[in-house]
Amino acid sequence: MSAIAKSVVIHVGPPKTGSSAVQKWFCTNVDWLKKQGIYYPEHWLDENGISCGHARLLFDIPNKNELVFNDDKYRALLKEFYASGCHTLFLSSEAYYLQLGVLANKIPNASFLGYIRNPLELIESNYNQMIKRQGRLGQFVVPQKLRAEHLEMFLGFAEEFGRERLLLRFVDKSSYVGGTIVSDVASLLGFNATITEEVINTSYSFEALEVKRWLNQYQLGALEAHIDRALQRYQGTIEYSLVRPEYRQTLIVQAKEGVYESGYRLPVCDQQLHNLIKKIEEYDWAPYHPQELSEKEFVCIADYLAKELESKFAQLTYIVCIKNAAASKSVWKELILQRCPKASLIKVLFMTTLRSWIKPSRQLLSAVFNKPSKN
Repeated sequence: MSAIAKSVVIHVGPPKTGSSAVQKWFCTNVDWLKKQGIYYPEHWLDENGISCGHARLLFDIPNKNELVFNDDKYRALLKEFYASGCHTLFLSSEAYYLQLGVLANKIPNASFLGYIRNPLELIESNYNQMIKRQGRLGQFVVPQKLRAEHLEMFLGFAEEFGRERLLLRFVDKSSYVGGTIVSDVASLLGFNATITEEVINTSYSFEALEVKRWLNQYQLGALEAHIDRALQRYQGTIEYSLVRPEYRQTLIVQAKEGVYESGYRLPVCDQQLHNLIKKIEEYDWAPYHPQELSEKEFVCIADYLAKELESKFAQLTYIVCIKNAAASKSVWKELILQRCPKASLIKVLFMTTLRSWIKPSRQLLSAVFNKPSKN
């Protein structure tokens, strides 16, 4: 074991606080980071630079919403870390946010880095994320009681495991060391770097949001990831709010109350808390947009998807317009169908029919030729 003092820092997000930017930069600078004494294991990134970070590095995920800590994975990771000669193991995943207690118990020497975002910003950002990643179908609903959930979660952790294990910062460019969240994280880890930050995992434009919400009723399978990446690039209405003006002042009051109740009991800078409260009081709401998409707007995004998805657009057309033809009648279905080349759709139909025939045929042959002999 190296004589160098070793430390473990785990970045837990939370969701919608800039984690994707942190993960992309660190993942693409792994070798340089080792020279700075930071061991950041590589992980997968999609074509938009988005990933789940190190979620699977420490956990098994038997089901979509179930994480089980794997002691063998952790021991293997520690072995790699000590062999690297680095002084700090840095891990990052928003999936760790809901596993804080498990991680605190399993890795008792770990410190946990989290970023706190304005609760008013999170209202719609979280809704956008639920449409993108969790298949939500319903329209936006203003919360009856807005809570500072991130602050509450970290306060519960501090009371159970100790304030000293938390490294808390605020999502605020004016307070970031170096001006970006990546440079801010770097400063906490003890190194400086000139970093040009990319915007990663942006919220959908209004048009993309509504189309994805509509598509969430269908079982898209592997096609969903391709649609998501295309929709993230769609340049529609960016400045919009789904919060009706008459609800806004109540939400401001509730957000302030939540920060007061939890914020001043956490290991954070009082001045930054004051700044957060001021930002809540002076929150600049985007123009209200009714949650309705016109046919003209849908046509524009349907044309875009037909171009971006190329051959996969025929797969989308098959799922929406043919496989689920009886599910519901919709003008949008007709518009999708009109944009799909007939030859491409026929090819998808043929391949789907062929696969549906081959699978039971294989099962039948297997049953015949592997049938156990009678004694």
